[in-house]
Amino acid sequence: MLSICDGIDRVVRWLATVAASLIVVVALTQVIASILRYFYSYAPIMLQELIPSLNVILVGISICYAVLRDVHTRVDILTAHLGDAAHVRVELVLVICLLCPATFLLLYMFIPYVAQSWASLEGSRNVGGLGGAYIVKSFLLVMSAILLMQAASIVVRLLVLRRWPYPDAGVAEL
Repeated sequence: MLSICDGIDRVVRWLATVAASLIVVVALTQVIASILRYFYSYAPIMLQELIPSLNVILVGISICYAVLRDVHTRVDILTAHLGDAAHVRVELVLVICLLCPATFLLLYMFIPYVAQSWASLEGSRNVGGLGGAYIVKSFLLVMSAILLMQAASIVVRLLVLRRWPYPDAGVAEL
């Protein structure tokens, strides 16, 4: 069980490494597009459409990595003064009652959206734009699947392995 949980964590860490390089690619693409537009009056649509497409992937990976590192948005007012056992119970309830349903809702909403995009092999709405919008939209399903795997990993670590579920958070074992 631990090896499966660690495998999920390795995948998310690898994706975070990819996201770190994507930040540089997005920044360079934006700089190049700006230089071409302002100095040469040339604005390639494909280059301009690449920036939001890369941002979709970047944000999706970042959400998964934030959950792995336990740095996602949360309100710790209720758990700040709790002991370890109570903190674990609250964490388990939050994962089961909030993270899992939210991820299932994302999947429920994204599947028809992505299926329609694949059925029409959706491309750019602009002439000369970046094709393959269905590939970028498919990443929304990948993000949701990774979040579900992380939720399962958190539950397994808490219930079965009796460990703190966020190995990269810097918290000692329970």
